[in-house]
Amino acid sequence: MTVADAAHSFATALDVVVLVALTGLGVAAWLTARAARRRYRRLRGRLATLRSGGSAAVGVARWASSAPMTDLSWWQAQRDRHRLWRAVSAAERAVAAADAAQAPVGDLPALARRLRRTAAGVDALLSASSASSTQSGRVGAELRQLLATAEAIRDAAVDSLLGVAEPNRASLADSVRTEVSALRHGLRVAALNRR
Repeated sequence: MTVADAAHSFATALDVVVLVALTGLGVAAWLTARAARRRYRRLRGRLATLRSGGSAAVGVARWASSAPMTDLSWWQAQRDRHRLWRAVSAAERAVAAADAAQAPVGDLPALARRLRRTAAGVDALLSASSASSTQSGRVGAELRQLLATAEAIRDAAVDSLLGVAEPNRASLADSVRTEVSALRHGLRVAALNRR
């Protein structure tokens, strides 16, 4: 292969790369323009709706107030859902930690799985209900009962973990005290023998 052939091959490869890049840029420009036209049409339709329904400020206020995030009860329901999943996760983590430490857990893993399934149902209830019914109605009672159940599972797992950790910690402390006193005694004897 001569230098001219190599240069020709390089020029051909460069032409292909430039052609592919230009094609990609053209497609990207076409997709961007299409998306911009679609958004412009949507905005124009919304403005026409606002104009026909009264003043623009009233239309914007009506549209903003219909969003769920502007409703206080929506925020309260989200807070309750967050509390629920935080309690379920804490119970599951405690059971997993006790199981990993080989503490006696009995049926706690199965109960934690049932807790998660039940929490999914209560979460759906919280999503569908307003906060006023959450605070006073059956949904609130379900939530409180599930939170208490999650706390009971977590407490049982922590108690089991403490039962395993306490003897190990006490025996470790005794072993360390014995070893430290033996080492100090050996160092004293060695210092006396050097004299």
